Amino acid sequence: SILPEHLQLREDELLIDPEYAALLEEEGEALVSEVKRECEYESEKAERRLSKLRERYLEPLETELTHLSAFLTGQKVSSFPAPKLAGQFKDLLERVHSAMRSEELQEARNSMDGSSAAGNNGTRASKSKGSLAPGQGQSPGAALAARTQASDQGGGSTSEEAGAPVKQSTFQVRKAMRAARKEVLSNLLQQQPGKNDDDPA
Repeated sequence: SILPEHLQLREDELLIDPEYAALLEEEGEALVSEVKRECEYESEKAERRLSKLRERYLEPLETELTHLSAFLTGQKVSSFPAPKLAGQFKDLLERVHSAMRSEELQEARNSMDGSSAAGNNGTRASKSKGSLAPGQGQSPGAALAARTQASDQGGGSTSEEAGAPVKQSTFQVRKAMRAARKEVLSNLLQQQPGKNDDDPA
């Protein structure tokens, strides 16, 4: 049976040894703190391990090994793990790319300068005097341009008329040069031996 409230013992009266209870409470708090430190240590240890594994195996790779699977079929495609270039090889590759770009720019400039120089040479050849025979000391395009000018002037002109400067557009000069190159190429193709011909001794 339950005793009346005034006869019941209080909680502080039920505690036989208060000092021992305080000691148990302190030990429990110490155990909780130790478990907490162990959990933090294990967590940091796992993070450091993962970081070291990434640094060891993934950091040197340019592309990782990945697998792709199709939705409708069972086919799979895998990528190839490619390592990164070392510092010296990377610098060497950058220098090679820079040299290639500079060479391309130089070739483009040379081609532009060559085309402009060819136009100027053709114009000077059309304005030169008739001291040289047509085609002597000139390129095939310039020689053909000179012959074309001579035929346009009537053919029966005197030496003074042949030596008079005549203006000609760059388009006509280039057209004449293309025709001359085409003629030279056709002559070379005609001189080319056949497939079944024997080699010359």
